[in-house]
Formats: sequence, structure tokens, C-alpha cells
Amino acid sequence: MPKIATLLEKLNLDANIVATRTGLSESRVNEIMNGDDASIVELRALSDGLRLSLSAFAAGEKPTERDIKTK
Repeated sequence: MPKIATLLEKLNLDANIVATRTGLSESRVNEIMNGDDASIVELRALSDGLRLSLSAFAAGEKPTERDIKTK
């Protein structure tokens, strides 16, 4: 499973919530959660909408406090 899908799974959010927070369609979020690669634009939307650093997605691990954006 790609690192982005792994991270989204560990956040325990459903596709509808992720879609609402990121502006991506729910169907596209489902595709990413099922292992499709995300474009850089989609990755930025995920990062901004979920308030996580881009490095959190590269690691594929549950985010730590340093991964969470405060601004």
C-alpha cells in the first residue's frame, strides 16, 4: 500500500470527511485511499486540508506533533 494511503488509513478518517476538508472529490479520495498515486496538487490539497506537513505523507506513518501545521 502506498505511503499516502497508509497515512490516511492511520488517521482513521472516512473519504467523505477527507473530501470535505481537502476539496477533492470523494471518489478521488477513495481512489487514493485504495492505493492510487496522488498528484502534487492533490498532495498539497491533502496537506492543507488535513493540516499536515508534506513530509508526513512521505513517511506514511501516523503524524506526530511536528507534522501538524499550526498556521
